[in-house]
Amino acid sequence: MTDYTTIRLDHDDAGVATLTFDRPEHFNGVTVTMAAEMTDALDRVAGDREVRVLVLTGAGRSFCPGADVHGSNAQGGPAPADVSPVAADISLPIRLYELPVPTIAAVNGACAGAGFGFACACDLRVAARSAVFRSSFLTIGVAGDMGLPWLLPRLIGESAAKRLSLLDDKLSAGQALELGLLTSVHDDADFPAAVATVAAHLAGRAPLAARALKQHYLTAARVDFRSFIDLEFQRLHHLFATDDAREGFAAFSERRIPRFTGR
Repeated sequence: MTDYTTIRLDHDDAGVATLTFDRPEHFNGVTVTMAAEMTDALDRVAGDREVRVLVLTGAGRSFCPGADVHGSNAQGGPAPADVSPVAADISLPIRLYELPVPTIAAVNGACAGAGFGFACACDLRVAARSAVFRSSFLTIGVAGDMGLPWLLPRLIGESAAKRLSLLDDKLSAGQALELGLLTSVHDDADFPAAVATVAAHLAGRAPLAARALKQHYLTAARVDFRSFIDLEFQRLHHLFATDDAREGFAAFSERRIPRFTGR
């Protein structure tokens, strides 16, 4: 575990890293310090070949309600760098979205503003039944950050995304599941075990193939189909030569659980 003041970064022997927003007394509202520490933590995860999956979650009863605006100057108005995680480090949402390993947002409570963006930047979203989602930006007179207007339409469609943003509707976990925003929803008592199960499942997959598949999706978002097929084949050709691929084919033929090593 690395020492931070607003987040925690832990990882287990199976390759599951967990980044926790750790300001529960402030419902995990984001500060400039938190944004800087998140950037550092994501860089550490990206550079650690032992990490196979990242779980993003919140301490206490909240996931992340967005920027902590309560301490801002009510008379003069807040400076962007005081309340916007992206203003503090414009690369933060890109780092999370493009992290080389699969990511899971474990949404354990209020998820709004920049926190909603953090969740949408992850590959999978698993929520407790008590989780609530909200854009919140127009309520405080801003137009959004953490890339939410880019991310949300790609997950639930443009019409639904605009409705949630412009009308600032609150979305229950059940409603978010129906929209296709969430992978699964679990009763609060079962939520930690459910997240651990999904993370362990991903961590047990061939790590080189999982990283390549993540890159496939990132590539597909920015190139035409013909270019994607060329790049997909190059990665596939490389993976066929790995020990993990040989192990995967052998385990399938022998009807046993594969033992992937990342080589």
